[in-house]
Amino acid sequence: MKISQREARRLKKRVAELEQKERDQRSNWCRTYPGGICLGTWTMDVDWFRGRLEAARMLGHPLVVTLDQNKASFYAVECC
Repeated sequence: MKISQREARRLKKRVAELEQKERDQRSNWCRTYPGGICLGTWTMDVDWFRGRLEAARMLGHPLVVTLDQNKASFYAVECC
């Protein structure tokens, strides 16, 4: 399949934009969660919830936990 030089330049520009977006996302991740240090562990006995966390990790999403008083909320972050 042949494409015009105009189309090739457009595609090259789009690839460069997407690569920059990915670099920006990674940079933001590193600033927000530097080093990714494990602060502790928690034994989970709820199978359906553990399954959700494992699925998010298998799909390559970093997991983030936020705390609000005695409530922990888990998020699968879309980045990388």
